[in-house]
Amino acid sequence: MLITVEPYTHALDWRSGGDRLFRDILKGAFDREIAAVCGEVATAGPGTMVRWGHEMEQPQARYPWARKDPEGYKSAYRYFVERCRAEAPRAQFMWSPKGEANLAGFYPGDAWVDLVGLSVYGLQKWDHKFHKRDRSFAEVMAERYRRVARFGKPVVVAEFGVAGSEDYRRSWLVDSTTRLAKFPRLKAIVYFNAAEPAAWPAGLGSPDWRVIPASFVP
Repeated sequence: MLITVEPYTHALDWRSGGDRLFRDILKGAFDREIAAVCGEVATAGPGTMVRWGHEMEQPQARYPWARKDPEGYKSAYRYFVERCRAEAPRAQFMWSPKGEANLAGFYPGDAWVDLVGLSVYGLQKWDHKFHKRDRSFAEVMAERYRRVARFGKPVVVAEFGVAGSEDYRRSWLVDSTTRLAKFPRLKAIVYFNAAEPAAWPAGLGSPDWRVIPASFVP
């Protein structure tokens, strides 16, 4: 099981208050929430993966923990993991950047990371707008994989989705199942089989990532 924990703030508008979020975590203001979440994790069985504060390296209004504060993030991540391990010692902890070039500055250290997660999405409209062509799963994955393989941890695509023409989608889905040998540290891919809950930048709307099993057949 993969459990994503999103550390929103205590503010009435819980997307705000990010400027003090890490300080509040380190002061124990979220200890009750950590204990409650990790108590449930402990019941989920060995090997449960806990993914805390994902996509932290690209500042955005959507996530208050995604800020230009790598030291604050790393301290808060370590604080969470240490307390969660006390509650759920059999859990595995996933550090899960988006995959941007600056991700290494947010790496909290080997002692607090069991696995590395990545977000890998194929949006045909994005490819055409910014790359003037269709890109492949292997191309996008290779770019992100190179940035995290240096840490020597197992890699999981914690969020994977594709949206575009039927040929584009089929190409990405087939590619994701046939190119695994190219990424020896890649252990699993988790498909985000839902409509996007937020709008993408550059006026690209909210993609629908949903697929049916037949889409995976070459």
